[in-house]
Amino acid sequence: MKVLMTCAGMNTELRPFTDMMPKCLLPVKAKPILFHNLEWLQKFNIDEVILTTSYYHNQIELALKKFGSFIVSTHKQKGGVGSAQSLSQLSYKFENDDFLFLRGDNLYNFDIDKHYKSHKDTGKTISILSHMTMGDSKFKTFIKYKNDSDKIEKISVRPDYKMTKELLATSGACYLSPEIFDKIEKKDRHLIDDTFPKQLDDINVIVDNTSVQFFNTAKEYLSIANSKGMTGISRM
Repeated sequence: MKVLMTCAGMNTELRPFTDMMPKCLLPVKAKPILFHNLEWLQKFNIDEVILTTSYYHNQIELALKKFGSFIVSTHKQKGGVGSAQSLSQLSYKFENDDFLFLRGDNLYNFDIDKHYKSHKDTGKTISILSHMTMGDSKFKTFIKYKNDSDKIEKISVRPDYKMTKELLATSGACYLSPEIFDKIEKKDRHLIDDTFPKQLDDINVIVDNTSVQFFNTAKEYLSIANSKGMTGISRM
């Protein structure tokens, strides 16, 4: 299996920490987020990891030289290119088999093989990893089901409302079949925000509340970077 990991954003919400380096290189327990994720991927049968980069691209390139022998390549985006557009540009890399898409600024630790089986069993093009959260809605994309059914009613992208209960949110990771390239429209910029809301009948949702950590603010980053453990969802 191949992996596409996006590491291109400026992540201004984490300033001042991201003023001089990309978020994926911020240290957690004296190790860059990127290295944590690559070490996790090495536990599975991964053929290649492709990183999309832009902001401080050269820093990421230099860091990868220190990582080791894992098969990692980079694709430098031009300014303003979103994940859907990058994926379209890289379709030749992924057109033959299912692959894993990840946002490279989260910390992941889920069972790739287990969730991939769920993806294959449904026969759907998209399988989204998700979790229950009361986190700040402006950083989240939520999945809402129709009443008393397993049909998705809508995907809400960063709605601005006060959280009063736990809701189901996307985790920045998904399995994709090559058919996804037929579903990305020219005007789509971001995969989860623009493409997925139009493909509700072709989405499988995998709920995993324990295997991804997020930090969307400077305060949240400090809390996780200095914590004793790194397991479980961050609910700040």
